[in-house]
Amino acid sequence: MTTTITKDEAYSIASSWGSYMTSGDPGAVFYSFPVGDASPVDAAHKAALLAYTEECLEIARKRVAEWDGEVDEWGENPEEDEDQLEALKAFFEGFTFERAVMPVIFRATKHGEFKGQVDAVFPSLAGTYDKSTFTVYSHVGQHGTRARSWFADKTRAATPAEYADLMRELEGIYSRDDDPDAVTLKPVLRFTKAHDLERERQVRIAAGG
Repeated sequence: MTTTITKDEAYSIASSWGSYMTSGDPGAVFYSFPVGDASPVDAAHKAALLAYTEECLEIARKRVAEWDGEVDEWGENPEEDEDQLEALKAFFEGFTFERAVMPVIFRATKHGEFKGQVDAVFPSLAGTYDKSTFTVYSHVGQHGTRARSWFADKTRAATPAEYADLMRELEGIYSRDDDPDAVTLKPVLRFTKAHDLERERQVRIAAGG
């Protein structure tokens, strides 16, 4: 049974197996942590860590196969080395990244031909170079742009039952497990000052400011 280890314990094991010789040495990846924390920083880093851990495991397994069962004068035990590396591998494999949270407001059309149609409003995503606009998503038409007048005059808050299907569709786009940039969608009811400032920031960057 593989032992569960902490990020500090993982750091200690990784440090003992790093073999930094040149910038291209795969062992360099074990020197890429802040002190006491062997957490991967992104999906590519995690893949590199797992690849090098597997290389180290191959060495450890070979030593175990050749071991006569006697602990040497330095106290080294190949079986303990293998166990530690298996625990390190499990730590990397089980590591999950904290996702950014993206707010979403679900609104239903009040009147007319599209009465009851539910749209997803992303209050923190600018729609155009106009900071008063924002990005929306619907089953039909998908991503588009709207303004606050549409939000206030043409729509009402959608109920959880009304927006459930659209939420699942959005999670298939923004929250996939295989996407390193996946976010957690958080339903909210209204715009906030923080949302407005974030859209303003995006517009300023897009304009080169």
